[in-house]
Amino acid sequence: MDQTFQIRDFLQIFKKRIKFIITVPLLFALLAVIVNSFIIKPVYEARSDLLVNNTVPMTEETLTALDIETNLRLIETYHFIIQSDRIIDLVVEELDEPFTNNELQKKLRVETNDNSQIISLYVKENDLDTAVEIANLFATKSKEEISQLMNLENVNILTEAKVEKHKTPISPKLFFNTVISFIIGFLFACTYAFLSAYFNTKISSKEDIEKYLGLSFLGEVGIISKNRKNRLNSNKKEDLHSILTSRKGPMSTPVLEAYRSIRTNLQFQLMDKSLKTILVTSTSKNEGKTITCSNLAMMMAIDNKKTVVIDADLRKEKMGMSNGQIGLTHYLAGNRSVQDILLDTFTPNLQSITCGPIPPNPAELLSSERMDQLLQELKEHFDRIIIDSPPLFFSDAAILATKVDGCLLVVQSDTTKVTHIQQGLGQLTNVNATILGAIINKKKERKNDINYYHYGTR
Repeated sequence: MDQTFQIRDFLQIFKKRIKFIITVPLLFALLAVIVNSFIIKPVYEARSDLLVNNTVPMTEETLTALDIETNLRLIETYHFIIQSDRIIDLVVEELDEPFTNNELQKKLRVETNDNSQIISLYVKENDLDTAVEIANLFATKSKEEISQLMNLENVNILTEAKVEKHKTPISPKLFFNTVISFIIGFLFACTYAFLSAYFNTKISSKEDIEKYLGLSFLGEVGIISKNRKNRLNSNKKEDLHSILTSRKGPMSTPVLEAYRSIRTNLQFQLMDKSLKTILVTSTSKNEGKTITCSNLAMMMAIDNKKTVVIDADLRKEKMGMSNGQIGLTHYLAGNRSVQDILLDTFTPNLQSITCGPIPPNPAELLSSERMDQLLQELKEHFDRIIIDSPPLFFSDAAILATKVDGCLLVVQSDTTKVTHIQQGLGQLTNVNATILGAIINKKKERKNDINYYHYGTR
């Protein structure tokens, strides 16, 4: 499968997922605001400054390099004293809050600038008042203890910490974190959108049909109505003849237009070929091949083509079919004639053949000469013969593919994986079947999509 992406592909993905790509970063930013404003506790930093004076009064003429070096060494010594356990223990004793020595040591940061006589004390704390109190206590206790230890009165408090100066927390940084969260959300959304598109192996568009399957795109039909959807989700498959005879009145306009478009596209495939028998199949069950069969057959009948539709899915019991109903299996068993199994419908030019009782050996019956005889006889009386077959994972579909003029593949949108479809198509190509094209079924409605059609209301 060719997964080469071009710039055009990325632009299409971006356009298709634009709401997701915009919404995710906004949610990330909103989450950042909530977390930073209401969950993370703010951290305040209070600062007090100490000024270290010269040990003796000096003038510019008497100041020597040795004196400067001595003062700088004193500042380094004071730096160590301020962070010592001696000072920290004194501060702990003065505080009302129960801090340990280690806790307080982690909250304190002491800085000195090169060639400066100022020592700055920084204290980080979640409570601003406590941070200010601790910073001022460190300044006071440091001044007192240095004087006692060094026998020098050369340290003074230059600046006291005040609540008014430190009202803005240093952490968290709301604006910065919000911007970073938005950027991360945007990158995440783009990465997710592009990777999900790259690794998405499900068919959802005409481009997917042509690019990954190499088939002609015949059309697409939307999601079915709720009532019919409930019936199709039943454990029993709906009987094809019941679908044809339960319809009251004409199809709704969207359905009519969808299948008219499919019929028109199919006519181009049939134009230069004497194709009468068409097999409709799918990769797996519940993809909508039976409803596609019935509607396609009706459209051909409306186009004045004498049409018969055959339910050749002999694998599953059908809803709406009585046990005594005569069908395909009766003919294949040699018990009935073609005229016996043909049933009329409400649509002019359209007849149907039900599957009949479910046999124990469907593959053997479908591969028999009686099946060949049936198709040959029907060709003499009908312009179009539409056959509903089991899914491709049964051998029945490949058997029938050898007996018909062409095959149609029904693909459920955003559900059927490309690899599974390719495996099924491999079974058809192995028997040299002619594949006319693919129809996307149960297509989800998108705004501004003029090609969208659906079965009634959703």
